[in-house]
Amino acid sequence: MRIFGIGMPKTGTNALCEALRLLGRESVEHEYTDPQRADAPTDCIGLIPYTYADLYASEPDSLFILTLRPTHTWIRSIREFQRTASNPTPAMTRIFGTDTPSDDHCIRTYQAHSWAVRDFFTRRNPDVLCILHIGDDSHEPMHKLASYINPESPWRDGPFPRLG
Repeated sequence: MRIFGIGMPKTGTNALCEALRLLGRESVEHEYTDPQRADAPTDCIGLIPYTYADLYASEPDSLFILTLRPTHTWIRSIREFQRTASNPTPAMTRIFGTDTPSDDHCIRTYQAHSWAVRDFFTRRNPDVLCILHIGDDSHEPMHKLASYINPESPWRDGPFPRLG
């Protein structure tokens, strides 16, 4: 089973990579843009989030992980990333449709993506969608992820990694 992280940028995709490694997944790559390439890693996290429909069409038995954060912490992280990046990244421009999106535009895009993903998988196969709410200090995200990946892992009851 392949795993695709389909959360928006700054929703814990780096931490998701680390969590997958802790749970025993060895071939994880962040910001991977071509999962169809012959030497593609087993798990691709941080893809342009809007590729989930194409990925599902070609690999419907994969696990799709939607990472979510509270909106107020997510927008703060987006703004910090934009402030420290030397140039707008092509991925951010593609996602938001502009180099300089307003907070309201970013939040509407984030919420629209979340609802579109949920609707898409509800209509097709909700069993292949794992929604992880990142950002609190509970162990729930790691426990939930482990239930899909490796229920016997000693990490299943640990905290979700915090990176970036």
